[in-house]
Amino acid sequence: MENNPSSPQLEDNPYDTTSDEQELSGLENEISQLEQALEQNGSTYLAESLTDEDKEMFFDNPQAFFQTMMQRINGFYQEQIGSKRERVTQLQEGIAQKKSNAQFYQAEKDFAQTHSDVSADELMAYAQESLPPKVLREIGKLQPLEALNAIYEHYMLENKAQEPELPKQASGSEIDANSIDANSNDTDYFNRA
Repeated sequence: MENNPSSPQLEDNPYDTTSDEQELSGLENEISQLEQALEQNGSTYLAESLTDEDKEMFFDNPQAFFQTMMQRINGFYQEQIGSKRERVTQLQEGIAQKKSNAQFYQAEKDFAQTHSDVSADELMAYAQESLPPKVLREIGKLQPLEALNAIYEHYMLENKAQEPELPKQASGSEIDANSIDANSNDTDYFNRA
C-alpha cells in the first residue's frame, strides 16, 4: 500500500489491531497447514526416532511402547505447533483488550463533548471511591458510554445533595453604607435609625 501524500496521515493509534490481526491470520493458516502435514511428518519423525529398545518394547510390553510413542507424538506436536498456539492465544487476548480500550477511549471522547464539567478520569476515581460494589457491578455490565453516563448521574446526585440551600433573597433591612461613621464608637450598626 503506497502512502498518498495528499491523504491525511493517521497518528499512531495505540488501539489499532490491524498488524495483530494480520499476524493472527498468518499463524492460524500456518497452524492449519502444520496440522494437515502432522500425520505424515509425525509418522516420519517416529520412524526416524525408533530405537532398538523401542522395537523390543513393542513385543515385550505393547502398552508401554504405545505410551512412549504417544509421548513422542505429543512432544513433536508441541514442538511444531505448541508455541504457535500460545502466540495465537496472546494475540487474541491482546486484540480483545485493544478493542475494549478503543471503545472506552471513544466513549471518553463522546462523554467529554456533552459533559465538559467533569472528566472521565474524575468520574472513574469517584466511582472507585464512592460507589458501592453492587452499583459498580451493575455499571460494569453497561457499554462504556452508558457506564460513564450512569456514573455521572450518581456523581451529580451526590454533589447536588452536598450543596447548601441558600436563600434566593436575603431578608433584612437596608443600610446605607455611606451613612455609617467609621469613627463612631457605636458598634450596633444594624439597629441605627
